[in-house]
Amino acid sequence: SILMNKQSDVLSFTHGLNTSYSKEIDWSCFHQHNEEIELAFHPMSSVTYQFGGRREEVHKDETILYWGAIPHKVVNIQPNDFCYFVNIPVSLFVQMGFPASFTKRIFSGEIIRELNPTLRQMDLLFIQYYNNSEPSKEQKLSLAYWIKFRLLQLISTIEKTGKDATEIKTTHNEQKDNNTAYVKVKKDKAIEILYNYITKNYFR
Repeated sequence: SILMNKQSDVLSFTHGLNTSYSKEIDWSCFHQHNEEIELAFHPMSSVTYQFGGRREEVHKDETILYWGAIPHKVVNIQPNDFCYFVNIPVSLFVQMGFPASFTKRIFSGEIIRELNPTLRQMDLLFIQYYNNSEPSKEQKLSLAYWIKFRLLQLISTIEKTGKDATEIKTTHNEQKDNNTAYVKVKKDKAIEILYNYITKNYFR
């Protein structure tokens, strides 16, 4: 279920592990879901997102990844536009052993962009298959494996193209242990505070 509380012009959501697509999303208010990382794209047309006080143009061929704690909404959208998205619980994301520099960028509020037509086709098929369903235990496991594969491919894509690759340097040491990214991220005090707050309030 989705828990929704309106505070001024921000709606707070909790999706959990979820994939979905829709053209009937209410963008009249900012959305915020602190416990989740979101992978999203709009294949029908380019759109403008507003993240807090800044605006980001998102091309229809771009996929974006960001922390749902940043209040966000679409401020211009075509009537036939579909928003595709994958919600990844923070607790799952931090256990996946991604490079510490990548994890830090997400929790620092950066919007990471990807341009990869092949992965886009895979995303469309996968999200359409799982659209808004309540996954079984086995499906949750397959979703988790797919998400890890998908985000590793995103990291690889932006490393190869140089797009959004300023700080991401995947090393053998960062990949060899699932706990590595978690330990290294916690060395940054601001990230440690954010992470601790989320994990302590995750089940409330």
